[in-house]
Amino acid sequence: MAIPKNEIANILKYFNSHSKNLQFTIEKEDSEQCVPFLDTRVHRDDTTIKLKWYRKETHSNKMLHYYSNHNINTKINVIKQMKTRVERICHESYIREGINNLMEIFKQNGYPRGLLTKLLFSSNITDQQQTRNTETTEEIHYASYPNINGLTGKLKRIFQGENVKIAVHNQKTVKNLYSRLKDPIETAVKSNVVYEVKCENCEQTYIGQTSQWIKRRMALHKSDITKHPERCALASHAFNLDHRVNFEDVKVLKTEKNYRKRLVLEMIEINKKENTINKKTDTNKLSSIYRYLLEKSKERENEIFFDGPVDE
Repeated sequence: MAIPKNEIANILKYFNSHSKNLQFTIEKEDSEQCVPFLDTRVHRDDTTIKLKWYRKETHSNKMLHYYSNHNINTKINVIKQMKTRVERICHESYIREGINNLMEIFKQNGYPRGLLTKLLFSSNITDQQQTRNTETTEEIHYASYPNINGLTGKLKRIFQGENVKIAVHNQKTVKNLYSRLKDPIETAVKSNVVYEVKCENCEQTYIGQTSQWIKRRMALHKSDITKHPERCALASHAFNLDHRVNFEDVKVLKTEKNYRKRLVLEMIEINKKENTINKKTDTNKLSSIYRYLLEKSKERENEIFFDGPVDE
């Protein structure tokens, strides 16, 4: 508020008279005619109000560290967005000071000087480049990749020039650093899973997926065996061969909320097993690339490790 000095006490008393549960305090401008407000410092220059980007002296200046397990694009975007924030907040006379402060803060967080100089002090993308990037009318496809050093960047470069945007996510998260304090969920009430059940009369297994609780899906399997054995391979196997299925010992192979991803995981698990009850059509939509990689992994598992001749 901009108020006369001799009315400060009266205005504060008026504000605090409305409710005893809502009491205000006043912070007056200092000798430089400035007062902090949120993450800004308001400067009264005669009749002009100027803002500058401001952090308290006690602020830790912690940013996303350069050596953290994040994609390099994420770190670059942090620098760009902080620069944009300073430019939008600050009066033009304080922008240079704010950029210099950003430079020092990012250097404290491990960022190389060359990268900071290029991003903080270079000119922005021209309007023509921005227009060219936004005027595409073709459909854009989106994908999500885990951040793996030395691999994810190469995969992203493969799709350069295509209408594909790849979002990179981290596998190492804060959640993984702490122990799980919640009680584990019982298998019977787990949902959005790829599961495996075994036949008690032979060595074959059945792999399926469901968004329901496992106990509800098992109840449907039991019903299909007696009433509709043609509905799935498990019901046909148990009905035609008079075999018993061990519904009490269900094994959860994967957990995935996304339906399409869960179907892919189901096909991969079926393809990995050699003695499944599932129909061949259950894996028809599995990519030939996945098939090749799975076969190669099986071959490696069967390889005998040779470490030179054994001394007699």
